[in-house]
Amino acid sequence: IGALEVFARTAGDKINYIRAHGALYNAAATVTEHAQAIVDATREYNADLPLLAQVGTETWRLGQEAGLNMVAEAFVDRAYTPQGLLVPRTEPDAMLSDPAQASARAVEMVTQGEITAIDGSRIPIRAEAILVHCDTAGSVEIARATRKALEAAGVDLVRLG
Repeated sequence: IGALEVFARTAGDKINYIRAHGALYNAAATVTEHAQAIVDATREYNADLPLLAQVGTETWRLGQEAGLNMVAEAFVDRAYTPQGLLVPRTEPDAMLSDPAQASARAVEMVTQGEITAIDGSRIPIRAEAILVHCDTAGSVEIARATRKALEAAGVDLVRLG
């Protein structure tokens, strides 16, 4: 986090929130030791910064127990398991690359608080912050369509942090 802070300052900005990335994010969803390391690092670096995590994960649970400013994160371009976790990228249909489908999912997440899981079941989801992966095919178009769809649905978009 300290190294990232140097890069942000060099660019004339600052760190506005904390979130794990990639394999660490996925592992920390279910592995207590990984989640605790993220919570401890956040608390030591700046306990006032928002920590993004999926509701129901170990990171979420431990962050709440530590009294951190938790922000519920959801993914527009990823499929979910019936347990509310991300479908691994190695599985079929784990990624959503259609801007219309992804933006409709974003609206559903934010306004209805539930989505359809990979098996067709409906699951609850809390989406205070939404994410589009930059390596998803068509990510820029997905982000643009998502913003437009959320604004059309009357959702107020605000910068995190």
